[in-house]
Amino acid sequence: MSKDKNLEDFCKIKGYRKILVGDGPYLKTLKSKYTDVEYTGYVAHKKLKDIYTRADIFVFPSKLDTFGLVILEAMACGLPVVAYNVPSPSDIVLDGYTGHLGDNLEHNIEKVFYKLDDFSENARKYAETQSWSSIADQFVSHLI
Repeated sequence: MSKDKNLEDFCKIKGYRKILVGDGPYLKTLKSKYTDVEYTGYVAHKKLKDIYTRADIFVFPSKLDTFGLVILEAMACGLPVVAYNVPSPSDIVLDGYTGHLGDNLEHNIEKVFYKLDDFSENARKYAETQSWSSIADQFVSHLI
């Protein structure tokens, strides 16, 4: 966890159970400011599925990441994704189909919960179509 991941935007969301996975230099600051968040600390990659199955939606608050592999991992577990409409999430999330993108995370969460079952199924099916080869092809198409 680091400040550049924009995790405070996630932590500020009200009215939902929030689980934050990871460790890093910014964890202590977040824990002291946001006591209503469940912090798991470091979780081994093979155990992430257990965390994903405890959630209904995956919130990706970063505005600076490159390819968000965790977005596809969450979708593969049937989690619709809520994120800002910035590069990386906008390259993976099909807005209005596998999740919602926009400037207001809380509003996007509400929109996903409105049709959670549909979004969950769409996210899982979409993730099944992704492979390293298809992702590489998409990347190359952006370069041309």
